[in-house]
Amino acid sequence: NVAIPYDYSGSLKIAYIPGSDAEYLTLQSLKKGFNKKYPNINVTFQTLQGNGYLGAVAQMAPAGTIGDVFWGTDE
Repeated sequence: NVAIPYDYSGSLKIAYIPGSDAEYLTLQSLKKGFNKKYPNINVTFQTLQGNGYLGAVAQMAPAGTIGDVFWGTDE
């Protein structure tokens, strides 16, 4: 559990593999709830494409473009 001051400002990039419409709506709902508590943190989404999750991460990590948080499902 990490305590973040309510007035903290910054950005948060959530990387995910596009799935169902329901999953997209879930992510948008989580973002909305997060921004109610932390309005000064800009949340963006980064879709992982290409060789699946591991391939995308392997390409982005060395390039410095990797997300801060990863969202995945077991589908």
